[in-house]
Amino acid sequence: MQEVNVKVETTNGELVIRHGDAYPVREPNQVFIEANILAPAEYLVKMIESLNPKNCFVEASVTKKQIKFTIGHHDVYRDTIAGKLVDSTILRRLPINTEKTYTPKELGQLLKKNKFLFANDADFTNLVGKLLAFSASIQTKLEKVTEQKGNSKNLLEHNVTGDLPEYFLIDSPIFEGMPNKTFRVEIFAEVTSSSVMLSLESSELIDLEYKYAKELVEEQLKPFEEFGCPIFYS
Repeated sequence: MQEVNVKVETTNGELVIRHGDAYPVREPNQVFIEANILAPAEYLVKMIESLNPKNCFVEASVTKKQIKFTIGHHDVYRDTIAGKLVDSTILRRLPINTEKTYTPKELGQLLKKNKFLFANDADFTNLVGKLLAFSASIQTKLEKVTEQKGNSKNLLEHNVTGDLPEYFLIDSPIFEGMPNKTFRVEIFAEVTSSSVMLSLESSELIDLEYKYAKELVEEQLKPFEEFGCPIFYS
């Protein structure tokens, strides 16, 4: 009499009878995808006919700039498609809204290597030219101040404002894989009795990052609202 092996799988109350050299039972492949913010909605649109809204849910966060779509939330081997907005690596070439400071010459050299980020070629040429020539000019003015015993700090601030543009425009993606945005970057000067250090700041970029992230997250959630699965915000 040939031996028969009987194995009971408790999942879904299924009885599986294994006979002879049958292939072993294997766990299902778990799908886990991490991509940009568009991925969850794209997956839903492509796979919607095989999905049940009562067996799925979505977690979304504007502050974390991410959407996570979970399928089979009662299953051990549930599938997850996660999408996230990632800050643009191109834009990080410029230290905007950081504590990093530069001498005028250092900032001029940095901007010279990143001409492609400028929204206007004429602004680029004008700004970089003034930055690279600024060091000798400020030294001469400092000497005049010393001779006249004037207020060096106030005079330096006046000269910095007069010699350099107050701002310039950048045209760059804010998030990886997203279209370019144009925004204003301001040049701030910290003046001492013997030097000028410059930094780049942009309140427009801070505002734009939040508003654009909110817009993208809300736009990508619309297919899930139509699909009818729960959406949880954090």
